[in-house]
Amino acid sequence: DVAKANLAAADAAVLPHRVYNVGTGTEVSIHDLLRVAAEAAGTDPDAVVAVPAPQRPGEVHRSCLDVRRAVAELGLGRPVPLVDGLRRTLDWIRSR
Repeated sequence: DVAKANLAAADAAVLPHRVYNVGTGTEVSIHDLLRVAAEAAGTDPDAVVAVPAPQRPGEVHRSCLDVRRAVAELGLGRPVPLVDGLRRTLDWIRSR
């Protein structure tokens, strides 16, 4: 998705803005990310246990990008689903 957004920005004749948020526009909890990462890695998500740690100073509690500008002005389509993107990334790493 990030590569696609960069290519779209590079190919654009005119960019109305200098900054674009690139992401899914969907908030994902740490627990959901852990579960999806385990699934993408081919591991039983129920076998992966999160180990909570104390909150660090300055840590961001929640974050979700507003990607409407990038979608509208760069012509970006639907993002790659998280599990698919993680699976593709892991497959690429494993092929090296």
